[in-house]
Amino acid sequence: MTLPCAAGGVANALLEAGLAVAEQQGATAVRLFTASDNQATQRMLASAEFRQVAAFTHLVADAEAGVGPSPERAVAAEIGALWALVQDSQSYRLAEGLYCLGWRCAHLTEERLRRLVIEGEVSVLRQQGKPVAAAVTLPAVHSCEADLWVAGVYGDHQSVSHLSRLLRARSAGLGWKSVSLLSPDVPEVVAPLLTAGFHRDHEEAPAMLLYEKELHPS
Repeated sequence: MTLPCAAGGVANALLEAGLAVAEQQGATAVRLFTASDNQATQRMLASAEFRQVAAFTHLVADAEAGVGPSPERAVAAEIGALWALVQDSQSYRLAEGLYCLGWRCAHLTEERLRRLVIEGEVSVLRQQGKPVAAAVTLPAVHSCEADLWVAGVYGDHQSVSHLSRLLRARSAGLGWKSVSLLSPDVPEVVAPLLTAGFHRDHEEAPAMLLYEKELHPS
């Protein structure tokens, strides 16, 4: 479950109420984002025994025709190779196995990856018939976001850059205008995305910190 965030005594009350509802609904964990410069919220979350999981930066890119063909869809026969690729990816490790659907995050497990492949939501870049980069992609999950949301992109830096550029081509081919993603806020992970034409949505925007609290519902 993802909780909203506010400041002051109202925030504490909302947090406590949200945690109670999550436990009643059987949730095993709650997560929320807050800006890296929002120290008041960070103190509140620490007091509530949340832990910081990862830091992300929001990247966007315009759709761009003519940069290459649209990426191919992954197929069920390559689930094993894809899962190994994902687990070996730096972005997967830095996000502690989470992928982000807009501002909501979930664990990417092998079974969930299988479902996403079957549903046609995993794009892949292949070399010599083997996947070298993969991306979980979904149409916009919020009306204010880009037309295509990249929930996670995995592989070596060069392959990630190539696949990310091809995702811009897919958006252009569908008549969409932009692509958006949350990337772990680490220079070596962000660099191949910048090379592919992505940029921070606001140059001075702070990193977004993801916090998590495990629950033990009755």
